[in-house]
Amino acid sequence: MRIAILTLPFNINYGGIIQNYALQTFLRQMGHEVETINLKKILLFKRYDVSFLSRMFGTGKSGSRKQVHKFINEHISLTAPFYNKKNFLRYDFSRFDAIVVGSDQVWRLRYAYPDIYTYYLDFIKDEAFYGKKIRKIAFSASFGIDEAEYTDEQRKLCAGYIKDFDLVTVREKSALRLINDVYGWRCSIPPIQMPDPTMLLGKDDYLRVSSHADDAADNGGLFCYILDMTDEKRSIIDRMAADLGVRPFTVRRRSHKWYASSDARMVPSPEEWLRAFSRASYIFTDSFHGSVFSLIFQKPFIAIGNRKRGLERFHSLFGKFGLDDRLIYDINGYTPDLMKKQIDWSGVAAIFDEDRKRAADCLSSVLY
Repeated sequence: MRIAILTLPFNINYGGIIQNYALQTFLRQMGHEVETINLKKILLFKRYDVSFLSRMFGTGKSGSRKQVHKFINEHISLTAPFYNKKNFLRYDFSRFDAIVVGSDQVWRLRYAYPDIYTYYLDFIKDEAFYGKKIRKIAFSASFGIDEAEYTDEQRKLCAGYIKDFDLVTVREKSALRLINDVYGWRCSIPPIQMPDPTMLLGKDDYLRVSSHADDAADNGGLFCYILDMTDEKRSIIDRMAADLGVRPFTVRRRSHKWYASSDARMVPSPEEWLRAFSRASYIFTDSFHGSVFSLIFQKPFIAIGNRKRGLERFHSLFGKFGLDDRLIYDINGYTPDLMKKQIDWSGVAAIFDEDRKRAADCLSSVLY
């Protein structure tokens, strides 16, 4: 089948990019042809000098994000660009047999672009218009939070759209409660929980795609992947490095200053990011996907909950693997023995294997 994936616009978000790569790869392994809808946010200052903006913000091929764009162009199949809702309404989706929404926080209002209804496929017309049925699927879709945030009007409209989906799967257990109990939506078949797409591929898959990346600066050290750095997190890193007797390292641009050299402003590639997980001895992160890849690469790790970006996905992930004690919320939750505590990696691998089989069986039930 020919399948289109609709996810959030790409940004400098390694987890968001690689979850899309993983879902495309998984669907291809199942024998399907797959493209991702190339959704782009319009810059408000588009009328200004593009070459200057490229240098300043990395929006062009020679900008600071070129390594990220290179990965996307080489590893993710894209449609023509979509800039606004009109592009969705005018596009001929009859070339696809199915549209898959997900993963990531596609059903969270603050991230939905161009609007929340797009991620409930309001732009897909009926079977009579296309001359065939286009299957609608939500795969590992996420609200990002465990509280209701939709207005009454949004709830009513989305209820009408979601009942036409052929399959609804969500990433967090709390999303099942939101759909069934809080919003009271009725789906064609009951929604079920599915893993984040990054978990559908194995360590060897990610080693292959990152095999040509430069090694992390401090192989064997403490890899710190922190999205929202604070003084408290710096203190935890210092204590952790001292307790473990290793040097902390990260993978990030050396400067955010617009006047810095292009090399200093260069955003490391997704391949370099993956390589850091494979080379690290220990990992400390405040990222959901940072936690996922710590599990995939079987590295001792600790995560600090990131309230700003939503805690529910952390709770769902750590509860699934029985690793709740590795999720801390402040410096008081850290103890020197926590990182050294053994993880049952064979049990983790068994859960991954079971999830991949469940995902393949679930998708095959509607993609035929």
